Amino acid sequence: MLPLQERWDKVICEQERMLFLLASFYPEGTTIPLWLLGLAVGMGEPEGTSELLKRACHQLQALELFEEMTGERVQLSSTSRQFGQQLVQAAGIQSKVLVAEAAQRLFSACWTLDTLSQRTLRIGYHECREQVQSIRHYLGWLGFQEYSELLEQLDHWMSLESSLLTTPIIGTDMSQKKPSACSSLRSLRLQQERKRVYGDRDTLARGLPASQSQRTPKDVTWWPEILPDLFYQQLYNRSVEAGSLLTIQEEPTRWLRLTCKVGVEDLLGLRLYLLGPEWEHEWQPPVGESLLVHVAFSPNGQLMLTSSYSSGVQFWDVESGRELPRLQGDTIRVTSAAFSPDGQLMLTGTDSGIVRLWAMESRCKVRQWDTSGRVTSVAFSPDGRLALIGTQYQGAQLWEVENGSERRRWLALGCVISVAFSPDGRLALIGTQYQGAQLWEVESGREVGKLQSHTIGGIISVAFSPDGRLALTGSYLAVHLWEVESGRQLVGLKYTGKSVAFSPDGRLALTGSSKAAHLWEVERGEEIRRFGPMTSVSSVAFSPDGKQVLTGSDDNVARLWEVSRGGECSWDEEYPSLITSVAFSPDGQIALTGSENGSVHLWEVSSGRKLRKLQGSGSSKITSVAFSPDGQRVLAGSYKVAYLWEVEHGQPVLLDRKKSWITNVAFSPDGQLILTGDTSDGIRLWNVESGQMIWQRLWEEQVRSIAFSPDGRQILIGSNFGARLRKVSNGRLQRTLRHRWPVGSVAFSPDGRLALTSAEDFMYNEEGGTVQLWEVRSGRKLRQLLYVQEATSMAFSPDGRLAIVGDRYGRVYFYRGQGSDVGNLLGIYVATYEVGAIYWQQSNQVVLADKGGPTWGPHFSHVMLEGKWE
Repeated sequence: MLPLQERWDKVICEQERMLFLLASFYPEGTTIPLWLLGLAVGMGEPEGTSELLKRACHQLQALELFEEMTGERVQLSSTSRQFGQQLVQAAGIQSKVLVAEAAQRLFSACWTLDTLSQRTLRIGYHECREQVQSIRHYLGWLGFQEYSELLEQLDHWMSLESSLLTTPIIGTDMSQKKPSACSSLRSLRLQQERKRVYGDRDTLARGLPASQSQRTPKDVTWWPEILPDLFYQQLYNRSVEAGSLLTIQEEPTRWLRLTCKVGVEDLLGLRLYLLGPEWEHEWQPPVGESLLVHVAFSPNGQLMLTSSYSSGVQFWDVESGRELPRLQGDTIRVTSAAFSPDGQLMLTGTDSGIVRLWAMESRCKVRQWDTSGRVTSVAFSPDGRLALIGTQYQGAQLWEVENGSERRRWLALGCVISVAFSPDGRLALIGTQYQGAQLWEVESGREVGKLQSHTIGGIISVAFSPDGRLALTGSYLAVHLWEVESGRQLVGLKYTGKSVAFSPDGRLALTGSSKAAHLWEVERGEEIRRFGPMTSVSSVAFSPDGKQVLTGSDDNVARLWEVSRGGECSWDEEYPSLITSVAFSPDGQIALTGSENGSVHLWEVSSGRKLRKLQGSGSSKITSVAFSPDGQRVLAGSYKVAYLWEVEHGQPVLLDRKKSWITNVAFSPDGQLILTGDTSDGIRLWNVESGQMIWQRLWEEQVRSIAFSPDGRQILIGSNFGARLRKVSNGRLQRTLRHRWPVGSVAFSPDGRLALTSAEDFMYNEEGGTVQLWEVRSGRKLRQLLYVQEATSMAFSPDGRLAIVGDRYGRVYFYRGQGSDVGNLLGIYVATYEVGAIYWQQSNQVVLADKGGPTWGPHFSHVMLEGKWE
């Protein structure tokens, strides 16, 4: 065999030389995909390996610089790799230029959205994502860490959008035709590619690929079959939200462009993990039981664990926020979970008394044992050999992890609510319902002390400091800091302590209360930072490096916070509450929200800043809010009463003080009248200036939605038995737009000729709630709007060209509102939470206000309608 230098001298072709040098950057023993080398050198696109590239690789293989090819991959021997790196170093600036050009080619192939979109369409979504991951790793090996980090972001965005773009649409009727042909060069190329993959458009009688004519309608996906530009839109909007804009060369035919960051992940360094609604499984938690039970970091700080009664055990990557594979087996009804000290195992306890031991690498169950009582808490000993389990009425139990045998049991009066091992493993701290916190010696089983101060409600959380000298106990009354050896109480901390934790260095303590998580300086017992507001905090944890804290709360949400960027201790003490209704002011500069706790707030749309709370609204849930047409007054409906405020000042005027809930409120177009609807009595019309009722129409059904016609002469009422059209002058019924199920939302077109109604039949119809388009004058049904499920809001654009429908999952559907193709779907915008209000700034620019979900405040999406919407 010739020496390596002589073999290298035989390589004359410049591209072959580039291939070998770039391949030498791969780690030893790693196979190299040919498509990646070809793309780096400029010899081909990733979805196919060109003949020129194959010949070059075979030539290098013949000279034994490459090892034998396997499929579409090559590999370098250890000596060849070292030789290649020596050549790179010897080439100096020339090699730096070579590597930089290759890195730029690879990065542009992913970061240029036009190229990425076309490639994804050709080779498939998941395959393209795998290629992005391969390029990201290779760029890191080349030394271009900034490029690698950007592609890691891109990979994360593709992970987040995977469900929307690749999951089949459930129950979709595909009778609607595809979007019409486009004139732009880019769109023609996309259509040609779609024709190659899916067949001729004329053959898609039911909107299905010609090559897959046996597929059922339920197999159809949003992209690329319904909305071919949705991939482009979603990835671009993700980049806007992240502040790292993807490169665009030619825009798609029709898409919804986010113009500025929405800011759902709050300014305090907060990341949300929505763990699924409480109805995700048939099992519900007992009365008073938290939905989200436990949060924890893995010992290496790379994973987070969340265990929820309804959603089971979930794992999350701390750096990217992605959900990781779950445990293989039954994990619902989990009440507690814990990592072993080495992170290789984990314990879960359930309300049935079963404790399971899992292997983290395989996510498989190792063994399980029965404690004979509902498990309330679990903990590993510091050496990982023992498990301490708190139970309801069966005491605290000590088990051998290796063989699953019970070693000891400490009985207590009532329930053992929380347990913890001391850092040296000698002591067990047990929080009980009636007997305070007890200290037991693990080896002998004898009681060595009590930490007694709380008597009502019991000790619901306990923790040792890292050095074992101190202990925290929390109850529904307060949090106390103790000296372990003497049992002396050192400090009593303010607020309740549903969950407590020490920082890794022991200087700080974190406690969860009914409104927030509180960060304390241990030595002085002073609160220095606050994370919130949020609903009752059931679990808290520090990351191993102490830089982040994780909170779990009763709204089934885990929140990851930066310790250094928590809130000051002076924010509004009002109890946080979910937003139930949103409305824009006529000029679109202010948003009005009503919440479950009865509060009504004004928000600045441009900044998302809360302006002020309107006083006098009581504590009952606000069901509906509205601005007057001149923006001077606001209206809110609640239990037994409707509130009318002057925006600038004053207490509200109280209207409609009846015995039932006011479900809906609305101003007439001239602002002189108010319409209210309730759960049992019907509707009432009021004079704004005098506050006197003009007329009422009573019937025994719930009013679910109301709207004035644009000319103010008619009202449309959604109720349990359809939508009713009535005269404003006297309230007389003109006609009924019949639905089989209750109508939850109604809207008029700007000219009053058309109306939208949505039926709340999603409980009975697997295809979701039915949205209908009607001709008002005749009462004739024109079209059922397809695809939308569980519609909660609807509106027309000011010119009537578009009909917009929002669902409870944050999706906003844009339909054609006029013409022969009225009702055809044109686009979808996806917000994080349910959209409660829509404001049109211009004919092609809209602002969407969501209900904020567990963040307690609305988020505003400023969206531009780009391309052809005519």
